[in-house]
Amino acid sequence: MDENLSASGPQHEGRAGTSHTITFSNNIIAEALDDASHSEGRHSKGTLIHNHVSQIAIVGNLYAHNDDRNPYFKADATGVIINNVIYNPGEVAISLDYDPQEYEGQTEEPKPARLSIVGNVLLYGRDTPFYLAMVSGVGEAYLEDNLALKRNDRLAALTRRELTITGTKPIWVQGVDILPAEEVLDHVLRNAGTRPWDRDAIDACIVQSVRDDTGRIIDSQDDVGGSQRRPRPTARWTFLRQISRCG
Repeated sequence: MDENLSASGPQHEGRAGTSHTITFSNNIIAEALDDASHSEGRHSKGTLIHNHVSQIAIVGNLYAHNDDRNPYFKADATGVIINNVIYNPGEVAISLDYDPQEYEGQTEEPKPARLSIVGNVLLYGRDTPFYLAMVSGVGEAYLEDNLALKRNDRLAALTRRELTITGTKPIWVQGVDILPAEEVLDHVLRNAGTRPWDRDAIDACIVQSVRDDTGRIIDSQDDVGGSQRRPRPTARWTFLRQISRCG
């Protein structure tokens, strides 16, 4: 009922006082619950990188069926977003921004997030509005070789709002093999998740929804088969039945 995978810590102790130098790679970050039980109401969120969190590498992940924060970098956060697939976002895909109210009464002024965004793929789904861009918000971003597609395979916008687009990478990470965007979808769908060679019903269901352009942002785990979605290893018919419920 909130973020699926995030990096956080004290909001106003600077970069030295909070999380830093983290890699999120080859994960399935999906189906955050929307109209569930969060105190703020609808709250389907993928990944939050909080204020001052720095040197975050988000590489080779599958974001699917999260309304927002796919991912979201807040004030003074830095990182790279490389070779991820974002499928069926709702309100927002990748975003850079912050809440000015969090700085009321503080001596510090909020600084914009700084990101290098390279080789990612955004695919519209049934919950994606026609105007959604891959990257939006207020911050500093370098973009290279990203692909955003609507459901009719027409190109979608890469950027929206008051982003500052830079000609050089404001931050980078060494040792990552960068795939061209046209190879990313197949690679991520084959490799994301804990056991991509032997996926359980949940992971297989989410991956198949991307392949088939199905699935929705959900309000409850019961929308996709509930907590008993995982079959016994020998019950192949149960596995197939659970997969069919994913769409």
